[in-house]
Amino acid sequence: MQARFMCGALVALAGSLAAQAPVAPTVAPKVKGPSKAEFRVGGIMVQGERNYDFLGSIGTATGTIKGVEVLLRGSGAGLYVRSMSGEFGTQPIVVSADARLLLGRPGFTIFAGVGRRGLKGLKDKVYDMVQGGVSSTLSIGGTGLRTHISGNIILATEKDEPGGVAASVKNASKGIEGEAAIFYRLPKTPFFLNLGYRTEVFNAVSGNNDAPEEVRGLRLGAGLQFGGR
Repeated sequence: MQARFMCGALVALAGSLAAQAPVAPTVAPKVKGPSKAEFRVGGIMVQGERNYDFLGSIGTATGTIKGVEVLLRGSGAGLYVRSMSGEFGTQPIVVSADARLLLGRPGFTIFAGVGRRGLKGLKDKVYDMVQGGVSSTLSIGGTGLRTHISGNIILATEKDEPGGVAASVKNASKGIEGEAAIFYRLPKTPFFLNLGYRTEVFNAVSGNNDAPEEVRGLRLGAGLQFGGR
């Protein structure tokens, strides 16, 4: 009887101690945050129109610009390279390529670069360009959407012109370029889609003649993206 009582008391004491023992906190699994580094490569297509004025003759034509762009950036700097070619009816073919050095975070970036712009027609024209501007890319929560807006100023002179852009800024060809777009990255894949609008105004100076033109239209794109915010 006494032994049975002692066993019952030990069992009750063990249960009481177990109930009072501290419970180890549950550790939540670590969630890997977005990478600050980004690599993006994709194709570009702009469906729009080109307007120009040369020697009092104004022309308008619709057409398509096709090209490719590559972006490589870290948390504070990066490199952007782009090449495009556009055909607008019987107008000269517009070809351009440029490279930009990006400084700053995606939310606010200052960039500067060099490039070349050419017109292929009855008489080919090639211009060497320098440019500078700002851009901003922002994520919309965890939706996979990002907004992008950029604007830059362009100065250019005809290729092989003595002195180049720096020696003749006053008489250089001038232009501005702006883009606004939304990027969407597909869930659990590196693929992205892009929809936006692009406009470019360029006043080509050749000798004593000015030839202002404007190219604008809907911008579509798709490609691969690794990392990014």
